[in-house]
Amino acid sequence: MQYGHDHHPISMAMGNATTCISSPYLGTDIASMALHTASSLQVYAQNKATLPQLGLYNIAMVYSNKYVNVGVKGFFHGFGAYNEFSVQALFGHFFKPYIAIALQAEYNGLYQSPKEGYLHSGCVSLGMQVFPFKNMRVGFSVYNVSFSAFTTETANIRLPVIFRLGMGYHIAQKVLLTAEVHKAIDQPFAYSVGIDYQVIKLLAIRTGLYICEDLTPSLGIGFTFHRFCLDVGVQYHFSTGLNTAIGLIYQWNE
Repeated sequence: MQYGHDHHPISMAMGNATTCISSPYLGTDIASMALHTASSLQVYAQNKATLPQLGLYNIAMVYSNKYVNVGVKGFFHGFGAYNEFSVQALFGHFFKPYIAIALQAEYNGLYQSPKEGYLHSGCVSLGMQVFPFKNMRVGFSVYNVSFSAFTTETANIRLPVIFRLGMGYHIAQKVLLTAEVHKAIDQPFAYSVGIDYQVIKLLAIRTGLYICEDLTPSLGIGFTFHRFCLDVGVQYHFSTGLNTAIGLIYQWNE
C-alpha cells in the first residue's frame, strides 16, 4: 500500500524526510502545510523501479490565509488489476513563532476484484513542528492515528500506522540538515538523513539517505521561477532499482 508513503520530489530527494521540512507540496510532511505563505495548485508523480504499473499520481490545491491554511489532495496508485486512491482534506495553522500544527482527514479506496469492487475506509492523521531555538525545529507526525482499516466479510486489512520523529537545523539560512526515525506498526525501524542547500533563489540542491534494512541514497534538484516551482527527486534502491518523482507548482497570493 502507498497510503502514508506518497513522497513528493523534495521529500524523496532528502531520503524520505517528512517531519522537519518546509515544502510547498502536500505529502507525508503533514505539518509543513501549516507553514505555507502562498496559495498553490500542484501536481506531482512518483514512480518505483521504472515500472508504469507502480506509478503514483497526485493533484492538490492549497488556500493560504492568516487564519487556517486549507488543502485538498487526491492521489491514484496502481493499474487495472490492483489500484488504490485517496482523497484528503488538510487544515493547518502556524502559532508563531513556536508551533505549526496540521490535521489530515482522508477517504481511501482499495480495489479488490471486478466482483468485489472497491473497499472503502477513512482515517485521520496529524503532524506538528516545534521551533524551540533559532534555526532548529523538531517534528512529529502520526499517519492513521485513528487506526482505521478496510473491512471485508472475512478479514480486516489495516491501513498503515506510521510514527515519525525528526529534527532539523538551518545553517546560515541556506542549508537545512534533517534526521528522522520512522516506525510503522509491524515493520522495522527506518531512518532518514537529508540536506537541502538553497544555492541561489532560483536553485536548490538536495541529497539524502534512507536506511531500512538496505541503504537507499537519493538526490534532487529544484527550480523556482517567479510563481512556478519545478522539483525532481531520485532514489536508488540496490534491490529494486531507480525510484523517481517530479512535481510542478503554481503559487499566488504570497
